[in-house]
Amino acid sequence: MFFGGVCDAGRTCPARAQCTPRLTACCLPLCVCQVTIAGPKEGVASAKEAIKDITTKFYSTITHPGTTHAEFKVDEWQMARFCGRAGSNIKHIQGDSKAKVYVPREWSANKRVVVVGTPSQVAVATKHIKSTLEEIAAQAARVSSEEAMAASYKASKAFDFDDEAATHEDWMDEYMVKR
Repeated sequence: MFFGGVCDAGRTCPARAQCTPRLTACCLPLCVCQVTIAGPKEGVASAKEAIKDITTKFYSTITHPGTTHAEFKVDEWQMARFCGRAGSNIKHIQGDSKAKVYVPREWSANKRVVVVGTPSQVAVATKHIKSTLEEIAAQAARVSSEEAMAASYKASKAFDFDDEAATHEDWMDEYMVKR
């Protein structure tokens, strides 16, 4: 967000000469706030575009020149495994690529995982994210096939057990434990 011509990273806004944004914002993530931007029409339009870009892509070309992004669709059931325990996978991706990884929250305008950085940083992070998502998909396929095999095994054992329970012979009594 802009506050008095300074972006959230502490950099001075290059559009400040054209437009001095005055914002009233709330710190609560689920709070809907009114934002007032004052200045010349061109400056206001560029400030609105920058704010829209920052809320959806987490950067703007006005405030962060040379920065690019990539978006990934990660389903809800994949998100916990994608992030890792205490965000370990995200921290690994960010540490290895030096790109910033944004995971969507319930209040996020963009519901996709967004990677922001230089083109080379985004390329390294993209490689990591694709391999992580492929690993999650492969693991889910293995688990579903194992569950199907376990269910068929249980069904066959249940049938065998019911068949054995119907036939009782006297010699079985000495092996039975009475409680």
